[in-house]
Amino acid sequence: MGPIKRTHNLSESPDVPSGQQRENRKRARLSGASVSEEVHPFLLSTPSTSSLDHTDDEHEYKRATQALRDKYEMLGENRPVENGIIERVDCYNFMCHEHLSMELGPLINFIVGKNGSGKSAVLSALTICLGGKASATNRGQSLRKFIKEGKESATIVVRIKNQGDSAYLPNEFGRSITVERHFSKSGTSGFRIKNASGRVVSTKRSDLDSITDYFALQIDNPMNVLTQDMARQFLSSSSPAEKYRFFVKGVQLEQLDQDYHLIEESIEHLNTKILTHSGELKDLEAKRDKARARLALSNRHEGIRARLRNLRAQMAWVQVEEQERIRDSFDEEIIKATQKITVLEGEVERSDALYQDADSACGIAVNLVREAKSELDTLHHSKKEIQSRYDSDVQERHELQATQRTIRDHIKAAEVRIEDVKQQIAQEIQRLEDINGGSKAQRLSELEEMNAAVEAARNRHLEHKKDISRLQREIVQAENKVKDTGEPITKQRQEIHQAEHHLRILMKDRLQQENALPETMSKLIRAIQGENSFCQKPIGPLGIHVTLLKPQWSSVLEKSFGNTLSGFVVTSKRDMNILSGIMQRVDCTFPIFIGNEAGTMDTSAHEPETKFDTALRILKIDNDLVRRQLIINHSIEQMLLIEDLREASSVMFTNAPPKNIGDEASIWDLAGLGTPPSLLLAHTREEPRMKTDIEIQIRMQHDVINTLKDALRELESEHRNALNNLQKCKQALVRHERRERDLHLEVQKAEDFIEQLKEAIERDSVEDGRLDWLKVALTESEDDKRVAEASYEDGINALDAMMEKLKSIKRELAAKDAEIVAIDRKVRILESEESRASARRRKALDEKNAAISQVEAAIRDKIEIERNRQETVARVIDFSEKASMVAPRVNIDDGETPRSLDKKLEKLTQSLQQYEKEMGASREEIATAAAEADAKCERSKEQITDFKQLSEVLSTF
Repeated sequence: MGPIKRTHNLSESPDVPSGQQRENRKRARLSGASVSEEVHPFLLSTPSTSSLDHTDDEHEYKRATQALRDKYEMLGENRPVENGIIERVDCYNFMCHEHLSMELGPLINFIVGKNGSGKSAVLSALTICLGGKASATNRGQSLRKFIKEGKESATIVVRIKNQGDSAYLPNEFGRSITVERHFSKSGTSGFRIKNASGRVVSTKRSDLDSITDYFALQIDNPMNVLTQDMARQFLSSSSPAEKYRFFVKGVQLEQLDQDYHLIEESIEHLNTKILTHSGELKDLEAKRDKARARLALSNRHEGIRARLRNLRAQMAWVQVEEQERIRDSFDEEIIKATQKITVLEGEVERSDALYQDADSACGIAVNLVREAKSELDTLHHSKKEIQSRYDSDVQERHELQATQRTIRDHIKAAEVRIEDVKQQIAQEIQRLEDINGGSKAQRLSELEEMNAAVEAARNRHLEHKKDISRLQREIVQAENKVKDTGEPITKQRQEIHQAEHHLRILMKDRLQQENALPETMSKLIRAIQGENSFCQKPIGPLGIHVTLLKPQWSSVLEKSFGNTLSGFVVTSKRDMNILSGIMQRVDCTFPIFIGNEAGTMDTSAHEPETKFDTALRILKIDNDLVRRQLIINHSIEQMLLIEDLREASSVMFTNAPPKNIGDEASIWDLAGLGTPPSLLLAHTREEPRMKTDIEIQIRMQHDVINTLKDALRELESEHRNALNNLQKCKQALVRHERRERDLHLEVQKAEDFIEQLKEAIERDSVEDGRLDWLKVALTESEDDKRVAEASYEDGINALDAMMEKLKSIKRELAAKDAEIVAIDRKVRILESEESRASARRRKALDEKNAAISQVEAAIRDKIEIERNRQETVARVIDFSEKASMVAPRVNIDDGETPRSLDKKLEKLTQSLQQYEKEMGASREEIATAAAEADAKCERSKEQITDFKQLSEVLSTF
């Protein structure tokens, strides 16, 4: 938007420098005033026209009239300019408009409409966005007044055309400049200046002022922006004086008058400088002529200087040639070293072939030795087996011999017994003749009484022994009770430890949400944030968008939702493929759901009565896509949550179930009703993925720990009671065993007494039949002797067979020893061959290593030569560069050396110094002085010319 702009041909002033183009553009509007200054009486009184000759008034009037006519003829058809035009205005939450957009034409724009349609809003938006004050719009005293009711901030966007040759920084901004101003009710405000592609170029107010000054967008000028209230006031109550002040302020006439005074002062100052520099120019020209004459006199000895320059050049380049000769000698040494390395590498190859042959022969010898030793070990093992059989048979022979000795002893003992029995028979015959009477009847009566006593003691012992199984069963039951009550204590202590650990985590890090995620989740989130190819960034993990209002259901819902809380939601198949690729790249796979932004899903018609808690009612979900996925995948609006088991049973089974209850959700919830929800947190081994009130969670965790500790104390009390009962049972068993031993001793004592009586009775009976017994014993002894004699004969036969077997085994051992000796001799021969082959291999390896060392030494020598050559080449380059700074390369005269050249150079230098001493300065100093004199003279001329041109340009205003 803007007034109709007329183009001005700036090329009609060829004397204006190009660097002043911007100032000419800013003052283009003054050209009409400068043309018409002879027409209006007011302008005739300005200082810029007071110095005109009054005799030329008529001529000047005609000239001004002609210029004005030419000006309007030049305007022609009205065309829009290429820059400085406002193309579009956008307002967001501004005044009474949530979004107001206005496209403006390139020429005059008329905005009409009803009240509240946005006419004043567009004008106020232009004023505020382009740097004007809020109070200047008469619509509000501060920016906060312009923010739409119910909103916290507002934004104004203005696009300015920026095309053509006179565009503002076209390389930086392009074809348009967009100015954005943001302000909020909190008092913050700021600008953003963008280029045509939308990139922010600046946020500074000073840059905006530069743009508005460049395009002459004077927002605070009432001639450009006249508000409705100011227009009404101006038309109804303005006086001529106020109208004149308004006119002066609008056209900036006072500023124009000050500019003309400044221009006149500048012209006078320039004329003074021109006169001063003109006088100085004559002195500079005289000095220049004198310096040129002195330079011409100095040039007469140029031949000596040329010879001196040539000698200096040769002096510089003769050192280069010397280094080049050294470089060439190094090249020859490198060629020789390369040839030597080739010869030595041939030696290495020959040595390597010899080493390979020796190594192969050594390997064969080692294998032969290994095989021979293996065969020798086999023979030794076989000999050990034969020796073992031999030792076993020798042991058996010794046993046979011992058996024969035993049999001989037995035969001798039988013979002794036979003689002894015969003597006893004779004695018994004599005793029987003398025997009379006995006490046998009395002993039989005592034996009958003791038998009755023993039977009674045995009955008491058996009756007491029956109780031991009962006591043992009680001990086993008590031990099982101790074990059963001890195991829950360990488990309970572990649960307390886990609960206390969970409490410490909650106390230490109250922002536990990130800790609940897998370790790779943060890596996945960073990868998603760094990916720019998404149509819309994925939302997730879902758990961070869900807040649990009743933490006692955390474990139930975490288990019910499963891996869904770790998943992500995208809005397109393309985004799902991109996210899947990222997950595979970072090796972190989680569910991906595709959702749509169709607004909030209304589930009120499908939910149970409000008196029941559902998963949806105890969750706060801050994202509609997440809420939609949980409703679709888990039916959270129908997931009934009841803490009390009896109440849940009554609701689900006593009467008809409530309406809108999902079967799957109900079954899940009922399965978890056996455990109080307050204890479920203690059994959760992972951090919850849903956000909760951390303080409530900490209090609940304290309650859980106290409950677990109370249960632990009950378990410990029950365990102590079980231990006491076990101790009592063991003590009862000990008393029972002691009593059992006492009863057993009573039985044994009675039995021992009965045995004594029986033995006495038997002795009496034996004494009566002793003769018969002795005769039987004599017969048995004679039979034993005959059996022993037969066994002795069998042992002799077995011993003879064993001796034959031992002789056979000895022959086997002798044969095996012969084989071992033969193989051992073979091993020693092969080991000798192996030693010689190993020596040949070591010798070949030493020769190969020596050849390799020689090659490496030759390579090191070559590298050293190459390094020296590189250093020489570097010196050649360095000397060449330094010599080039002295003079271009020249040929060195034959026979010249640095020493001879130095002598010639010294001689010529002395001659030239003598001449320069006569001249009072060197030729370079004289030439420098002449050049400086020429430069000063030229600069003075250029300054005078520039001052004259500037004076002429200023005089045209």
